[in-house]
Amino acid sequence: MKKISALLASLPLITTACGGGGGGSGTTSTPTSVASIDLAPLKGIWSETGIQTYTSPSGQVTEFQAPTALVSSQEDMIILTGESELYIIEAGTNTAYYFKSFSFITEITPETSLDNSKFKFNYYNPKREANGSVSISGDGHYDVAMNLNSLAGTWDDSYSNIDNWSFIIATDGSFTASRNGGCTAEGNLSNIDPSKSELSVSITFISGCSTLTGTHTGLAWPDEVSPNTIMNMAVYSALDTSGKAIGWKLNKQ
Repeated sequence: MKKISALLASLPLITTACGGGGGGSGTTSTPTSVASIDLAPLKGIWSETGIQTYTSPSGQVTEFQAPTALVSSQEDMIILTGESELYIIEAGTNTAYYFKSFSFITEITPETSLDNSKFKFNYYNPKREANGSVSISGDGHYDVAMNLNSLAGTWDDSYSNIDNWSFIIATDGSFTASRNGGCTAEGNLSNIDPSKSELSVSITFISGCSTLTGTHTGLAWPDEVSPNTIMNMAVYSALDTSGKAIGWKLNKQ
């Protein structure tokens, strides 16, 4: 099974957000034209910290969770800023897939580059006819092995403080998950490259999870500030109108 075609891509998709989404400048936006996205030079973890803000030319202030991203050794990518917003890019393609409120929203045209050790993700949103971009710094934790045994324990999600997601992970990477309201799920974490801080995720939503049903696959990676106690995770079901996706920032208890 493919570990995932690009996960953690998560940025507010609004025409006034920069660094968290697309910005309208008063000029006509045009799609970025690119044959395919070369993710090979971008392998690794990319992240910023804290809550960021952007003020548009018209004065509108947007607040967004600082982005975090993983380009896996399989050259799949996810950018994540919150549980209900993420982008997915498949290796060797020229399309990014945007999810919001757990549902597939649209395909967008992306372009990636490296500049002064920052990963830049530029995209065109055809629904809003607007360009957007985000810039993320490199994170040195990618070249540190993740030991599944060290993940054993209870992890709670800081994104969904109302729903109170909780994961119980075993020493072999298997886990059960639940949230308030009766949603239950189970799944498994496994190493992609044992020498890297990247994990493949598979989760099956069993019951009571509203629109989240069936089996999703994705990626997990450690947090920049607290790699031993905070882990990012994101999964999706399909890259089309039927697709659902969700991300977590898990804190070890």
